Parts: sequence; structure tokens; C-alpha cells
Amino acid sequence: MAKVLKSAALALLLSPGARAAGAPINIPLAATQITLDPTAVQDTQSLTVARQLHCQLLRMSGRDSTPEAADEIRFVSPTLLQMTLKPGVKFTDGRPVTADDVVATFELLKSSRLVLRYVFAWIDRVEAVDSRTVVFHLHASVPSFLKFLGAPNYALMPRDFIEKAKANPELWNNPVGCGKYRVGKWDRAGGLIELDPVADGRPLVFHLAATFSLDPAKLASFDVLDAPYGEALRTEDAGKYREVVIFDPKQYYLGLNTKLPAWHKKENRCRVLNAIDRSAIVAGYGSGAEVPKSFFPRGILGYAPDWPERALTGPAPLGRPFRLAFLELSVPKEKRGLYEKAVSAVVGPVKTSLIHDVSRYGLEFLSSGADGAVIGLRANDLDGYEFLATFCEPYADITGYQSAALKKRINATQQLNDPTQRAQSYRSVAATIADECLVLPLMTKTTRAVMIRKELATPGLGEGPLNEYDFSLVR
Repeated sequence: MAKVLKSAALALLLSPGARAAGAPINIPLAATQITLDPTAVQDTQSLTVARQLHCQLLRMSGRDSTPEAADEIRFVSPTLLQMTLKPGVKFTDGRPVTADDVVATFELLKSSRLVLRYVFAWIDRVEAVDSRTVVFHLHASVPSFLKFLGAPNYALMPRDFIEKAKANPELWNNPVGCGKYRVGKWDRAGGLIELDPVADGRPLVFHLAATFSLDPAKLASFDVLDAPYGEALRTEDAGKYREVVIFDPKQYYLGLNTKLPAWHKKENRCRVLNAIDRSAIVAGYGSGAEVPKSFFPRGILGYAPDWPERALTGPAPLGRPFRLAFLELSVPKEKRGLYEKAVSAVVGPVKTSLIHDVSRYGLEFLSSGADGAVIGLRANDLDGYEFLATFCEPYADITGYQSAALKKRINATQQLNDPTQRAQSYRSVAATIADECLVLPLMTKTTRAVMIRKELATPGLGEGPLNEYDFSLVR
């Protein structure tokens, strides 16, 4: 029987010339650079800005995806999904969002994105039936397809803008979206990104980290303080803010490069990973940080406190420095020393480097000759598959462990309708990863505290990650 979802309300009609009154909301970003190019891997800071500029077919709401630009959603068959767009949804230049724009968006992402590609492995093609109706043809039934489509990776854009941006990538600095804001000014020298509301909402000013410090006196001039800035507020200023604790699980991992002879053997990998004391790393992150008890963070589908605890017995010296790489946009600069010290205590001298290219970070690491890589992973949809899928994507995998059997098991998890069965299958795959000593979960943190100036009303803040919050709601 056809399955139908209907949105609760029609989209707001957006007037391209409208401006909302009110002082700008100033928000610092814990990043020195961001990208608004959706074909790249966007860190949480980039996604926070992009969320304001774009709409999607679906958005995550808690653990479920809900319609945003989509109106009616029907599974005509297990492999045929039909969506009708809401009437009145427009791009910021005033043009209506059409089914052809949806097709163009997914064609662009499928052809250009190198990681987070699993949705495109399930899609055979996307077809525009008429101006407001789009059909997804799937290779096979994927019970969680709608859930994953709600992740913040599928911003809709006009077809003609996409074609122009292919020829001129600079256009991504001021993309045409269907969100509540447009880019008003991007001052790269000053590290400021100013967003103007299309209709409702107050102007937003994002400040890149390179333009300010953790000087507590300066932090008090901002309106919304995400971690780690809220923690640095002076006592006399903290009373001007209220704290909102957001559930946003993130976990850091150390993976070993099995392409190198030193880490071909499982025994060698296990001797290193089993010997690392993670307690000092956790202590360095402060309140809320924990030693991971699972391959998945707490709250992620698949979590169970079953990561094997082994004796801390160190390996023989390498006879050379251990080369440790950090994914630059994933591991904060001020925290890298914690990981270096923990690894050095096991293997001796450590030489560090950075992985810069987030669009192919796994491949860059494996081809660099580095021994290990530290990365942080999170999942907006709170599903363990996003953590496992990195082992199936050559541009994201930081182990180089080529196992067709493991990939087959990971892909098979998405054929299960029952979430309980999927969680069990996730744990089974994670047990194999642990047994092979491919990665070691180093530190996990399930919540983050956001400080909001008390006079601001922020309806809905805290119901999902900050990078999914619609700042046009702030009053």
C-alpha cells in the first residue's frame, strides 16, 4: 500500500525585497574558514551558516525527518518514491523551486561529492514528472532512505545557478538558496559573514575564529556562544546568558594506515591501539567528556557499552617517529597535543601533520605515508550507519582495510526494516572492526552547552544540533 506523508503547513511565501527590523545577532564560529559549497564536506560551523541560506526536501527533527520543501511524499513501490513540492517555496531571487531544480541538485551532488555518498549509491536516477513532482528511482528498497535524506547535506539550488557555479566556483561564496537568509556581505579580511533576512528574522553576523580570541571580555559582546566560547565567559558576564544543553553526540577515533607494512598485521595494530591510555585525552576536554564504551557515541542507533577492554601492554619501538595526522577541520588545534601525548606514551617520538582536504581526507591520509589519523565523527540523523559507511567510501576510509565481506555486511544493514535489528547488525559489524584493531574510539561527548543572551527568545533551540537551528526564529 502506498505510504503517504503530508506536511503540517504550507511554506511561507517569501518576498525577495523584504527586510526585518532588529539589531543583528552576533555569533562566533569556531573555525578560521568555512565553505558554502555543498559538494564539499562541510564542518558543523559551515553547516550552521548554510542552514540559514538553504532549504531541503526534508529536515531532521529529533530522530525523524520531516518535510521542508516537500509537501506530499508517497512510496509508490519499495523502490519508487514520489514527492510533491510545497506551493510557494521560492529561491531568494524570487523564482519558485521546481522539480527540475531538485533533479539538478541531486545530479550535481552525485557527480561531485566524494564522501557522504551512500545516499547516491541507493539512487538509480531522479526524474521530474512536472514542475512540482519529482520521483526517486532506487536500486533497492532502503527503509531508512527518508531519514538519511533529512541530513543537512542536500541543499536545493536552481539549475542555472548550478551550471554557472561549475564554471565559476567563486559563486559558492554567495549561493542562491531557498532558506530564510541571503548573504549580504562576506568580509574575508575582517572575518565577517553578514546574512540578511529574506522576510522574517533579524540580521545575522558570523565572526570567524581568526578575528577574535578567547578573551572573556570580548566574548561578552556576542549573543549566541557555542562551545568552547561559553565556557570562557567571565563570572560577571555569565549571568547575562542562559544555558541550553544540546544533545549532539561526537566521537574521536584513531585509525591506523594498513597500507603501511608496519600495520599490515593485526597483531601490530592491536599492540598499539590496546596500549593507548585515553583517560588523559578525556580529562583535557573537561566536563561531559567520557572514555568511549562503544564504537558509536551514546544516543546513536547501534550504541551498546561493548567495546572490549584490554590490558595496556605497549608495542616494541618502531625505530622511527610515529607519523600522526589530524583532520584539520575536525580536531581543534588546542586539543591536538592531548592525542599526540597519548600516542607518544606508547610508540615513542611522534611527528604530526595535518589533513587539509576534507573532500578526500581518507585518501589524502593513506597516501601521505602517515601511520595514524585522528578524526571526529558525528551524525545529525543519530544513526550508526553514518559511522560505518566511512569504511565503504575510499575517500573517507582512514584505515585502508579492503574487505569486500565487511562492506557487504555494512551495506546489508540498510535492508532491515526493524530498527532493533539494524542496531544489532551495526553492533555486529562494529565488533569485527574492534577485533581487527582498525580504529580506537578515543573520546566521546554527547552534549554541548550553548549560551544564549537572556533577552533573546529562541523557540525550538535544543531540539537538535545547533547547525540545524533556524535563526530566523530568534526574537
